[in-house]
Amino acid sequence: MKAERVTELLLATRDRDLSERHDRQRHGAGHLMDGWSGDTTITIVEKLVNPHFQNTFSKAALGLPYEVNFCLHRGPSFAMCNLTFDFDDGSALTKIQRAGEGQNGCDKQTVTYNDKISRTITVTAETILETDSASITVDVIDGFQDSDIDARVQGVVNFGSPSVFEIEFTGGTVPEANSVQIYIDYGDGTTADSGPHSFAIASTGQTKTIQHVYAYDSTFTAQVQVFSDCCRVVQNVTVGVYKAITNLQAELYYLADIPAGQKKNGLEDNSLLYPTNKPLHFNMTNQDNAFAETYDVTVNAGGAVIITCQKLTSEFSILLNDSGPHTIDVTATNPSSSDSISTKSITMYELIEGFSVAEANSKVAPFEQKLLDISFDKVGTETCVYVDYGDGTKYIYSDNLVKCTESAYAAVAPSNRLALTGLTQLSHAYSAEQYYQMTVLAKNDHSSFTETLGFSITGLDCSKPTVSIPEG
Repeated sequence: MKAERVTELLLATRDRDLSERHDRQRHGAGHLMDGWSGDTTITIVEKLVNPHFQNTFSKAALGLPYEVNFCLHRGPSFAMCNLTFDFDDGSALTKIQRAGEGQNGCDKQTVTYNDKISRTITVTAETILETDSASITVDVIDGFQDSDIDARVQGVVNFGSPSVFEIEFTGGTVPEANSVQIYIDYGDGTTADSGPHSFAIASTGQTKTIQHVYAYDSTFTAQVQVFSDCCRVVQNVTVGVYKAITNLQAELYYLADIPAGQKKNGLEDNSLLYPTNKPLHFNMTNQDNAFAETYDVTVNAGGAVIITCQKLTSEFSILLNDSGPHTIDVTATNPSSSDSISTKSITMYELIEGFSVAEANSKVAPFEQKLLDISFDKVGTETCVYVDYGDGTKYIYSDNLVKCTESAYAAVAPSNRLALTGLTQLSHAYSAEQYYQMTVLAKNDHSSFTETLGFSITGLDCSKPTVSIPEG
């Protein structure tokens, strides 16, 4: 019979490139796929596409590690692909499984060359189907490392004057001639004189001076890069540029609950009075908006220092928990000057918080004691509690009774004006059976709470009825 040629197995890449075609020749009649079972495993191997290098440097530094970055635009990884690095230095070949994945996935290896000749680096990628490679020629030149460079600035300066950067080469081997450059990120957002600046190095101790006038005053972190075709050193330098701090002022405020987050310059706009339950915020300003590195805060109360702290921004907050008079001093400082505010004298005032009244007993007959529990989260400053039992009996409780001036309680007898400290329960005997509504008002100059309770005083037994059924 006439021979026929049949394609039986196709190994292809994920992007449909043909990798290898296996043909078998059959003669005569018979099943087309003889020899292949229905559960045969077919391995799909991605094609090797565009092997290339993405090295950080085009040249290698003599005696320093050189990083070789080999990449494939497409190709399999791990056990499906092996890489062989030939560094052209007579050393043993380096063989690894490819770790790079995805488009342009890369693998890195390092090599150190100890003589100044050109090297041709070759990397070979190999799968079960194919082999591909790339080569690159690298010149070995004298370079430098971090310990060979000293970047610094000549002290702090007044705003408007140039900051002077000095970059010194301190190494022993001079880098390749005309190869070294400097780029500086000054940290103020400007780039006009960032570089690159050439750095001609003829000997150890060679220094390059670069000047920069900063756009505003502050403490900056400048990043100095010294680089060539084989090396890069990055060093950070702290730069101080300052104005004189004069006429320091402090705006004090707290954030209200209603409306939420509204700035309030004191309780009821009294700039000398602030609540204890809210952080006390400071907004520091000075005449020329000069930058200050630190703000030193001292708070006195009752003749003693209760807070000392240092803040690093012109807006900050502190929490004063104790009511009463306080004095506050703030000093702003930068390396060239300092200034202090005139001492602030304020009073911290505790607002009433979490006031509640609840029945402690429910079934009370006339002339028995009706008990009510009373509690606060915060009692408040000079708070008065006014109690109207609803039967004509009224009481006032306060630790400063002269502050209790509610007109509806003006006639309360002195014997019914009592201390608030230690009060946790109210007790009163009603003389008649009826429904009573009592009112309890807790109030000070800047906050108030009202609790109203209704209940019956009765001698009736209001318990559930019981039924007894005798046997027989």
